[in-house]
Amino acid sequence: MKSKLTPSMEDYLKTICTLETGKGSARVKDIARMLGVTMPSVSGALKNLEREGLVCHSRYDLVELTAKGSR
Repeated sequence: MKSKLTPSMEDYLKTICTLETGKGSARVKDIARMLGVTMPSVSGALKNLEREGLVCHSRYDLVELTAKGSR
């Protein structure tokens, strides 16, 4: 069963893609700054995106889109 992405999840994916393209990497603090949200909010969203198989993120490390997340 395919889950539907919320507009917020799409915003996170687009922001991560923009950061990866522009800076070569995406960090929680950069995502938070670009979206105007708190770092804990980003962490919560990343957990959801990771559950969906859209990003890879280890605590205190870079955030990367998976092949599925890039699509």
